[in-house]
Amino acid sequence: MQQEREWYYIVTERGLTLEKKKAKDLDEMLYWLASDLTFAMACSYELKTRVAGRDYRRIIFTKELELMEKLGAGWSAHREAEIASTLAEHPYVGR
Repeated sequence: MQQEREWYYIVTERGLTLEKKKAKDLDEMLYWLASDLTFAMACSYELKTRVAGRDYRRIIFTKELELMEKLGAGWSAHREAEIASTLAEHPYVGR
C-alpha cells in the first residue's frame, strides 16, 4: 500500500504564521507558490506603471494572468476564476 503524501504551504513573517494550507497534491501546492510569486511580481510591475485614477487591480490582475499563462499547467484559468470571484464581491473602482 502506497502512503499518501501531504504538502504544506506555510507563510510566515517575523515569526508569525500568516497562512497555513495543506494539499494532498503537489500541483496544488505548486499553484499556491506560483500564485503568490506572480502576485508579488505583478504588484511590483503595477508600482512602476501606475495610472492615476485607475483601479490598480486592473494592472495587477492583467499582469498576474500574463505571468501565470507563461507557466502553463492550466494555472492561468484557475487564477482567472479566483479573480472573477474577487471582482464579483469587490468590483473595480474607477476606470
